[in-house]
Amino acid sequence: VAERLSADLKKTFPDLSGFSARNLKYMRAFALAWEDSAIVQDLLARLPWSVNIALLDKLKDKNLRLWYAQEGLTHGWSRNVLC
Repeated sequence: VAERLSADLKKTFPDLSGFSARNLKYMRAFALAWEDSAIVQDLLARLPWSVNIALLDKLKDKNLRLWYAQEGLTHGWSRNVLC
């Protein structure tokens, strides 16, 4: 499904990027991991996408992910520091 959706989005929006099948799978994982829209808007939207992906990949515990996200934003930690 992700591969087909990726192809359709790339065809429909040729001037936009970020619609790879892999990225779409990360978007789904992000949506499932963070159901609270307040956390997404207040905290996670201010972090680079690569940091959000690193948190999803490395930490399965939601509270630990949230702590690292908060600390990362407070201290300006990059993806490399978090990994």
